[in-house]
Amino acid sequence: DEDEMIGGDEMDLSDDESNLKKTKPKTDPIQLQDENDHLKCELEAYKNEIGMMKASLQTSDQKDIQINYLQQQLLSTRQELNVLTEKCSDVQKSNSSSIDNQLILSNKKQETNNGSNHFSDHQIKLLGHIAIYLSIHPFGTSVESVVSYIKNIDKNVTSQQIENLLVTNQILFENFQNDDTSLWKLVNFS
Repeated sequence: DEDEMIGGDEMDLSDDESNLKKTKPKTDPIQLQDENDHLKCELEAYKNEIGMMKASLQTSDQKDIQINYLQQQLLSTRQELNVLTEKCSDVQKSNSSSIDNQLILSNKKQETNNGSNHFSDHQIKLLGHIAIYLSIHPFGTSVESVVSYIKNIDKNVTSQQIENLLVTNQILFENFQNDDTSLWKLVNFS
C-alpha cells in the first residue's frame, strides 16, 4: 500500500508538477515579454491599417473635391466653347454674305466688261498690230504714224477705226502730250 501511496503520491506530484508547469509559463517573464511584443506588433498593425483607411478616406475626399472642381471647369469651358462657336458661326455667315455680294458685283463687272469689250476678229488683229508697232516706239508716236503703218498691212482700215481702238483700250495704250503733239505709246506692264 505504501508503494501504491508512494506511487500515487508520485503521481499526484507529477500532476502537481504539470499544473505548476502550466501556471508557470504564464508567469514566465520571457514568455510574457514575447507575448507583449507580439500584441504590440498586432496593435501597431491595426494602427497602421486605421491610418491607411483614414488616408484613403482623405484621398477619396480630395479626389471628390478634385472631381467637382474639374466638372466645374469642364462646364465653364463648354460654355465658353458654345459662345465662341456662336461667334464663329456669325462671322462665317457675315463673311459668306459679304463674299456672295462681292461675287455678285464681280460677275456684274465682268458681264459689263464682256459686253463692252466684245471685239471682232478684225479688231483683235488690229489691236495686235498696233501693240507691235507701239512696242518698237517706246517713247511714243503719233496717230498718223500708227495709221500709216496699219494701212500698209490692211488697206481698208480708216484712221477713225485706229483712233477708236486706241481711245477705248487705255489699259493697253497711253496718250500723252509732247510739245503740243498728241502721242501714243504701249503701256508698260512691269
